[in-house]
Amino acid sequence: MNKQEDNNKLFESTTVPLIDLVNSTHKFKVPEFQRDYDWKTGEKGEVHKLLTDIYETMTSDEENKIYFLGPIITYKEEKSSDHLLIDGQQRFTTMILLISALRDLTDEDTDEYLAYDEYLNFIDKSKAGSRKKTPRLNVSNNDAKQFFNELITGNDLSTIHTEGAAYNLHKAYVYCKKYLASPKFGLGGDLSDSMDFVNFMLDNVCVTWIEAKDLNKALVVFERMNDRGKPLSVSDLIKYQLFTGQNIDDLGDLSQEINNRWTALNKVLASGENTRYAKMDRFFKYFITSKYLDDGVLQVTEIINWIKKEKNKEKLKITDPPIFLNNVEKEIKNYIDIYGKNVIKHNSHIKNLPLIRMNSFAKDVTQHRPILMAAMRKKIDNEDMFKLMSSIENLTFVWKLTKSQWNIIEQNLGGWCTEIRKGITVDEFIDKNISSLIIKRSEAISYELQNMEDKNRTLRKYILLRMENYLRDLAKMPVEWYDWSRVMDEEHILPQNFTDEDIHTSRSDTSKLVWRLGNLTILTPYVNNEANNDPVFDKYERNIFSSSEYVLSKLLQSDYIESKPKGSKGQNKLLIRLGLSSIQLEENKFWTEKQILEREQQFYNIFNEILFGINEEIGKAEDILKVPKF
Repeated sequence: MNKQEDNNKLFESTTVPLIDLVNSTHKFKVPEFQRDYDWKTGEKGEVHKLLTDIYETMTSDEENKIYFLGPIITYKEEKSSDHLLIDGQQRFTTMILLISALRDLTDEDTDEYLAYDEYLNFIDKSKAGSRKKTPRLNVSNNDAKQFFNELITGNDLSTIHTEGAAYNLHKAYVYCKKYLASPKFGLGGDLSDSMDFVNFMLDNVCVTWIEAKDLNKALVVFERMNDRGKPLSVSDLIKYQLFTGQNIDDLGDLSQEINNRWTALNKVLASGENTRYAKMDRFFKYFITSKYLDDGVLQVTEIINWIKKEKNKEKLKITDPPIFLNNVEKEIKNYIDIYGKNVIKHNSHIKNLPLIRMNSFAKDVTQHRPILMAAMRKKIDNEDMFKLMSSIENLTFVWKLTKSQWNIIEQNLGGWCTEIRKGITVDEFIDKNISSLIIKRSEAISYELQNMEDKNRTLRKYILLRMENYLRDLAKMPVEWYDWSRVMDEEHILPQNFTDEDIHTSRSDTSKLVWRLGNLTILTPYVNNEANNDPVFDKYERNIFSSSEYVLSKLLQSDYIESKPKGSKGQNKLLIRLGLSSIQLEENKFWTEKQILEREQQFYNIFNEILFGINEEIGKAEDILKVPKF
């Protein structure tokens, strides 16, 4: 009984129609720890579903047409007329947007316009002779606040603010207006039908209004109710944690500062990722993994429970919001540099080539980010950073090529980042962790490299250009990867649509050769079009390959990387080390399995160096990758 009495002191609840909330002295505020408005429009969105539910209730045959919107939980701050919306802000905001939409469908200065305008505004009469007019719903986010101020005051809607958090609010407002004005949704399409619908909502849609007397208890209820409806994102809950244990009445200006800085961080990350909405949850997953985890990776679903532990709160400084936000700001800057392939600032197009190349075939891969975040925090030098990025590129390529499971990588992330934090040398790190994983998959690499038919075009393109890039780099030739990727066409030496002139054996045996790695090369689009499906001997006679600007194609017919052999002793040594030489046609006419195997061996030699490096004792790469027997 006493417990019930205590609970009664902590919460008061009553069921009221919506009109009681907007036709009174009540004023509401969305607190800083709440998420921004994010209800979706369209026929599958929450806005449409709510409006349709209300319409179906209004047009039903039931005698008592009441629609229960659910509970809203509020807390009233000391020295303030605002009711903080702890739970229910998405629903209540949608109702305000609907009333605004109806008001704006009426003619200004009419009784109808003024009546609905009063629902949207709170008139402060606390001072004698004063009638200060402010929006009935106040929000903390600056973009949202600007939108509401312009909307409620009836500004020119063609220039209304729609940036940041205002974007979804504006979309929902426009949708509400469309719903009211269009017969498509069941309403008649004229103003009287629209007014009937909104009036029904105000009089017949009810909420259970729970007024909390203690903020901390209200927040506990808020957190528990997060399982209901659309859950908060992890980043929303992290933002909420910044206010937990704080007395919001005492935070004062800091409360708004936290909210403003949080909004700014989201905008910075969204801009860096070139998206409308920042993927903040993923950032925190990798930030915490890179800086604090000893092994594994912190999955998004585990972040909040990890943060709630006292020792982790202390690590993150989450109980000191300004310090926490300062740290996050620095980490986001590094994270964006990794995302934008701008880790090394000097000569960035060349020095960041491993990430640029990786992005060409593995845009979906993100597991490398915590490793590089840890390395950037450790401030390793550019030479070592380039080595690290190159090894990550190799690992990503092998994983994609062999279709290996990414959870194997994720299980290692925390441990790898710990080693970097503790100061392991980059060479030791690569040898111990990355090269060892690649070597274990050498047989799978050898098998998968040979047949290109089941590989997507971006991966095939990467394989060919990676070898081209490597040869040009060794020969000290220009390495502008970002230009090549736009002007390169994949060429089948033995054409896909080969003719009888190309056949040295049976047609069925010849067809098996078309998608072999040794049958592929690269040409510029113009030359590729000129080569067309001509017989191989015809391409040889016209020097299609020897005149190519690509080394990979030139070496089919030439024993020199560059056209002038003078002064090319260094390049000759390179060709000998890699076993690269021109390939003669069978009977000076046919491109057969023999020639393809010879070319594949050359390619495997190149990839042995790329993936495993040179064995100084023998002066070349070991034959770890071996061409499979066909």
